Amino acid sequence: DRSPSRGLGDVYKRQGDGVSLRAAIAQASTIRPSRALYNDAQEEIRQWQEKIERMEDQPILEQAIALGNAKDYPSAISTARRIGKRRALSLEARGHIRRWQEQVDAQENLEKAYLIAEGQTPDALIRALRILRKIPVATDVNSQRLEAMDHWSYKLLALASEQANLGLYNEAIEMASRIPSESSVYNSAQTQIDIWRQSLNP
Repeated sequence: DRSPSRGLGDVYKRQGDGVSLRAAIAQASTIRPSRALYNDAQEEIRQWQEKIERMEDQPILEQAIALGNAKDYPSAISTARRIGKRRALSLEARGHIRRWQEQVDAQENLEKAYLIAEGQTPDALIRALRILRKIPVATDVNSQRLEAMDHWSYKLLALASEQANLGLYNEAIEMASRIPSESSVYNSAQTQIDIWRQSLNP
């Protein structure tokens, strides 16, 4: 039976590229569980396997990151998903995928909100505003989100004012109360709500 110490000594000398690392793993794998250096050999095998996985997957991750930086998030996600779940770089890849997916979801939600808001009814505007509030601030579409929020909030307040002019104060209050606090119209809406409540309870 080959000496475990000699076997590991050869393994250490042969570390380097993927081929030599695989040869090292093969050599260390010959050490039997009954031998003194078995546990050390298993730990080395684990570390070398991780090195191999990093060498193989790093170019894939770098390509995915480049696509993400270019804002081609769907391609970035599909590229990063080529890295298996149990691979050395899987956690890092999954972290990037989550951030890119957030960007994709944000764009889709913004488009959905615009589509709903085309209805121009109070219900449509309220639903659209609700979707906007779900879009994270730290996304590429945040400036568009805020612009749409202000625009639709202004329209909703105008519709609420029309209800108030008809004496329908409860309806007006209900509409205006749906205006998000992020909106530049929010403070005006709150002032109007107070006025309309006073009209209900003079």
